[in-house]
Amino acid sequence: MKRLLTLLIVLLLATGGYFLAAQLTGGALPTFGLPLGGERAVVRQQTLKFWEDVKFRDFKSAANMLSPGARDPVAIADLLTRTFHLTPEKLDITDCSIDVVELDSAGRRARVKSSVTAHNLVTKQPVEADVMLFFHLDHGSWYLDLGSSF
Repeated sequence: MKRLLTLLIVLLLATGGYFLAAQLTGGALPTFGLPLGGERAVVRQQTLKFWEDVKFRDFKSAANMLSPGARDPVAIADLLTRTFHLTPEKLDITDCSIDVVELDSAGRRARVKSSVTAHNLVTKQPVEADVMLFFHLDHGSWYLDLGSSF
């Protein structure tokens, strides 16, 4: 009975430690659907969704993350051209990882450093870029600011 109680306590502490780490890292660890990580986790998930939309060339869906007055799919293509020095037609984005998510002291602006790996379809060479995306909070929603992002 003592071993079972000890095992239960160890499991509870390990689980609590894991979820505390998930909260403190801003959702960098899987949270199994639990709303952990606060606003940093929300921005992290939006960034991952943005790169997934770009990867599958759904620029219209990716543009929905822009402010309502700036939702233009061409702006997404321009970001890719500025970042990789190639047109989107010549790129195959293969991987994206989030390196850093930072919020300002007021919690109204965020910046996300992501590492993006792509494949140049013309030269057949891999291309990598570190991309800094900037977000701002407006009426409870986070919007991507492509004018500042690079």
